[in-house]
Amino acid sequence: MKVRKKLTALLGATVMAAAVMFAAGGTVDAKAAASYKVDCSTGDVSAYIGETVEIPVTVKTEQKLRGFLGKLKGNYDETVLEFEGLEKKDLPEKAMVSTAGGNFSYLTSAKDTTFSEATFALKFKVLKYVDDPVEVAIKGLYFTDGNESTAPVDLTAHVTTRDKAREFTGLQEREDGIYYVKEGEVDTTYNGLYNDAVYGWRYVKAGKVDAEYTGLYNDSVCGWWYIKDGAVDFDYTGLAECEYGWWYVVGGTIDYGYTGLVYDSNYGWWYVENGNINFGYTGLYNDKNCGWWYVENGTITFAFTGLTANEYGWWYVENSTITFVRTGLVYDSNYGWWYVENSAINFGYTGLVYDSNCGWWYVENGAINFGYTGLVYDSNCGWWYVENGAINFGYTGTVRNAYGVWNVVGGAVRF
Repeated sequence: MKVRKKLTALLGATVMAAAVMFAAGGTVDAKAAASYKVDCSTGDVSAYIGETVEIPVTVKTEQKLRGFLGKLKGNYDETVLEFEGLEKKDLPEKAMVSTAGGNFSYLTSAKDTTFSEATFALKFKVLKYVDDPVEVAIKGLYFTDGNESTAPVDLTAHVTTRDKAREFTGLQEREDGIYYVKEGEVDTTYNGLYNDAVYGWRYVKAGKVDAEYTGLYNDSVCGWWYIKDGAVDFDYTGLAECEYGWWYVVGGTIDYGYTGLVYDSNYGWWYVENGNINFGYTGLYNDKNCGWWYVENGTITFAFTGLTANEYGWWYVENSTITFVRTGLVYDSNYGWWYVENSAINFGYTGLVYDSNCGWWYVENGAINFGYTGLVYDSNCGWWYVENGAINFGYTGTVRNAYGVWNVVGGAVRF
């Protein structure tokens, strides 16, 4: 009774009766409309499952108001939304607020505590997701200045429920692997590379990360990348194979600008041209980092020893590389015996040559002349008797040449 007397004193019989009726969950029947007008409106909102959403109600009038009442009970789907109360926002703080029975009321505690423009909010917790927006009807909403009450009005707001799982697009781990999910559903039509904030760049096949795939993959948007166990391996530098051949990969992607020799710990040394192993290449190649090497069918075998030519001349290759230090006689099964200086055939040399492995031979224009028999003069060695290209140290006798008949002892002319 003390509360009723206080309300009567503060707001008058009309407001007191409304408050008592509202607290009990009943309806309010205003006897007469107020002489003033209140403009009020609400708006639609959205929130995720588990979040609290605030439905705004905006009030504007020229009258100094002290309170309002409205009914929510039964006017929304309580299996989706749960009413949590009224948020005063910019209403005066000194007031009595009630949400009894699932409805709401607001009454200022003093005559000089009024409002003319304000916004308050009705708070609801989202319990579950539903496809369509949930309608929230605010029934019988009326305002009072303490003497008169406005005619009740109805407002309608809509709450769109949201589910993060349904809206999620990205990679998601499940019991049997990582899947590409689009708006909450596994997208089995997706094939290609996908960059996820959590998992990074992954190779997705038919909606699932192919964790067993290792090799090159060509994405229509991103290009060629090296995949290891389903993930782009940005640390990989080396050779890799695909249906279009073998390629040189740097930092996980094909380096189309590279031409040169490449070493791979698994595959050995290869000649790469524009990023691709050139299996058709056989010949010498000078790499700025590795030097001169002999390449056979795109690879260095380290087994080749012999003579080969390039635009700079003929070279003696040892274990597939030019050493540039070999000087002496060398043999090639295809080209015969030749005299090389610093690993290159000296086609300008004619004279006697000593090789610790082969002995003394007569070289003519860089090649041993096995058809020559006779006396040979060498500015460093003098006159010697040569048979079939080699000095015959066992010969002692006379030998005739254009200058006469000469006495030879142990292969050397004795003057």
